[in-house]
Amino acid sequence: TKPIQIEILETQAKLYAIKGMFDEAEESLEDSGDLIRKEKKAMDSHSTNQELASLLIQLGRFRDADQLLLEQI
Repeated sequence: TKPIQIEILETQAKLYAIKGMFDEAEESLEDSGDLIRKEKKAMDSHSTNQELASLLIQLGRFRDADQLLLEQI
């Protein structure tokens, strides 16, 4: 399971996105991704990257979303 701090950041990002605060949502997801990378365990960063890709699509940053998702394959 993910540490609670990562889950909080991902939930915060969802709420920011709902409120239209996309820059803040992106920052929260990037912070979550940073924490996952720092853990260096067998933790799956898939859900964070999926949320970030969804946000990037909403922002019209299709190329960035595509690149992020391709890295997951």
